Amino acid sequence: MAGFFCFANLWVDRRFLPLPLRAPAFLQAVNLAAGSAFLFTAVRAMASYQGVWGYGFLVLLLAGCMLAARKMRFLYEESPT
Repeated sequence: MAGFFCFANLWVDRRFLPLPLRAPAFLQAVNLAAGSAFLFTAVRAMASYQGVWGYGFLVLLLAGCMLAARKMRFLYEESPT
């Protein structure tokens, strides 16, 4: 989850914050490196712990997150009122 949080933090920073409130480029790069390291470590641990089933679980988990995010699109869309 830490890797997901790092990547989501970058996306939220770019999507919702005005330019003066965004993190500097150095902090964004560090956040990207940390998220990549967390993701790499999680994938390696999943593979060594559960083998091929671990990758299948990871793919299903990511697909579920993407579907849930698509269903929650109403949270960030502006209403026509």
